[in-house]
Amino acid sequence: MRVGPGDSANPTRVENPRAEVARVLRGSAISSGEITTEDRDYVARIIATEAKFPQEEARRRVDTGIEQAKQSATQLARLRSALPSSLVRQQSKAAENATRMFGDRVVATTGRGAGPMTSSA
Repeated sequence: MRVGPGDSANPTRVENPRAEVARVLRGSAISSGEITTEDRDYVARIIATEAKFPQEEARRRVDTGIEQAKQSATQLARLRSALPSSLVRQQSKAAENATRMFGDRVVATTGRGAGPMTSSA
């Protein structure tokens, strides 16, 4: 028996519970940034049925998971905003190191120095 988010029948049995929960969360959270109460209750019913939890425990776990996801999204947004400047610094250091390594190699292959970045007098 497949019960949709608008149905209040309990227990909620679905063919592939993980895929169904992912579909509901993806649809709600991605389109609006929030999950509707209806979808939240539907997901909680699926979890209660599959894990054999009481409905209240399943709802608590869904709420906890949603809050953790929101916190992770906030942290990810902060990291993304900081990323470009840190990448620029890393790129500059990498370019500097590559230039130094290239110079060392040129010096070593031309015989102009005994070792990296040294010259013979």
